[in-house]
Amino acid sequence: MTWNALDSFIDVSSMDSPDCPPAIRIIHLGGNDMTHMSGKALILKVIDDLREYHSRFPMTRIVWSAMIPLLVWGPVHDPQKMHKFRKGVNREVDNFISNGLGSVIQHPEITALKPELFWPDGVHLSDMGLEIFLLELQEGLWAELLSLMG
Repeated sequence: MTWNALDSFIDVSSMDSPDCPPAIRIIHLGGNDMTHMSGKALILKVIDDLREYHSRFPMTRIVWSAMIPLLVWGPVHDPQKMHKFRKGVNREVDNFISNGLGSVIQHPEITALKPELFWPDGVHLSDMGLEIFLLELQEGLWAELLSLMG
């Protein structure tokens, strides 16, 4: 899913209970946009959309799931540049989200230095990689729930 699909996804998922939005929404998007958007454009789009989402659902806490590394970004993309690009976007969105809108889930265990976490295509997570990713999401969600409970 690309970032531009977020609006329609949120609109559809919010139709079920428009008067009772979720307390927490985890968003893991952006990685698929990196090969066709500049870093600045992606950062501005993400921050603008998250700001708009927060204005529509002020009681919903946003949990940003940081973009994870890939082993392969496509034939024309330099892995080192893409790593720097990804880290820059994550940093800017992290700064924005951490300013009172919610929290950020980092994925420190998922790294390009561990190729066993990826399928041979270098893009998709292997079963082990997916297990780690989901565990990190679970830990981040628990931390956010605990912070809401005070």
